[in-house]
Formats: sequence, C-alpha cells, structure tokens
Amino acid sequence: MRLVGATNWFIRLPFLIEGVVAAVLGAGLAIAFLYVINWAYLAQLPTSVPFLPWVGSGDVLATVPWLLSAGVGVAMIAGLVALGRYLEV
Repeated sequence: MRLVGATNWFIRLPFLIEGVVAAVLGAGLAIAFLYVINWAYLAQLPTSVPFLPWVGSGDVLATVPWLLSAGVGVAMIAGLVALGRYLEV
C-alpha cells in the first residue's frame, strides 16, 4: 500500500478498527456473562444469605460503560504499540 501512495494512517486504520471491533465483541460477551451469572446464580442467594450485600441488576448495568470503554481503550493502545513497533511504514 505504501508503494501506491497510501499514508501511514491509511495503512494502520484497518488494524485499529479490527482491534476495536474485537474489543467491543469481547466486552459484549463479558456483559452477557455478567447478566447470565446474575440471573442464574446471584438472584437466589439474597434469600438464603440475607446479611451480605449482593450485586443487583443496577450494579451490573453500571459496569457496562466501564467494560466497553476499558476494552476499546486497551485495544487502541495495544494496536498503536504493535503497529508502531512491528509495522515498518
């Protein structure tokens, strides 16, 4: 791509987009896993052990933006480091 006049960012952008898509999919799986665990296991525990503070649906919902932003941030940093180190452009 460099030989036909592509800029550095034009070459790097598909790799960064791939990392962000993978991060969003991974965060989506983590969020789904949290909801399933909360629904299947943690919903029945407060009746059997009432003296402990348990995680509710609101707490799970509050972690969604943090998981998404952390996943995208880590993917962007890792992509930039890897592309800067291994891609000779």
